[in-house]
Amino acid sequence: MHLCVEFREKYSQPVVGEEVVCWQITGDRGIPVSQSDTGLNLLSVRQELMIGCIRCSDPVGKGEGLSSIDADEYGGNVDCTFFKKGATLFLPVAHDNAFFYMGDIHFNQCVGEVGGSGIEVSGEIVFSVDKCSQPLHSCLHINVGGFVYFMGVNEDFNASVRLAYGYAFEALLGNGVAESVARLLLGHCASLHVMKLGVPNVVVVGVESAFFIKK
Repeated sequence: MHLCVEFREKYSQPVVGEEVVCWQITGDRGIPVSQSDTGLNLLSVRQELMIGCIRCSDPVGKGEGLSSIDADEYGGNVDCTFFKKGATLFLPVAHDNAFFYMGDIHFNQCVGEVGGSGIEVSGEIVFSVDKCSQPLHSCLHINVGGFVYFMGVNEDFNASVRLAYGYAFEALLGNGVAESVARLLLGHCASLHVMKLGVPNVVVVGVESAFFIKK
């Protein structure tokens, strides 16, 4: 319900003390319900289901571990709107014998999660797992909707952007694309999406899947 620190100060509101707004989910639409602001029920958002958290976590008793609140280059609470039905995720594994977790289903979420949260719902996730010995890149990436998205995660926003573009560039080179062509593709054909603003920042760079089919 609040606006996060990325907004100008006069528009941002603190979370503490604000009314908790629930959502009435009917079919593929969600309507906010408030006791004090009846005007909210005039709003309606469409269903865009996605998964907020996916990661292969460290084995119990090894390493520092990672809670489902945090995120890093291996995944976690990245709140990526491309983690959705029909997506194929290429998920790096940090350690042998790592555990796997997923959850935090959102009915809908603003790209960038500038509101601090998505519309949280319960649900069942049906998925399958295969070992991939030759991924496009060793970083976390997603294949969905005719695009491959490469993820950059860093506390510094510019660094996260550089990481995502760098991974996409390396993947193109590894697929036999010439450096000059890869630069042209990323400079004129790629898309940049901000998945999460804050600590850390999460961005993805999308490139059409067709460019990764070796001739």
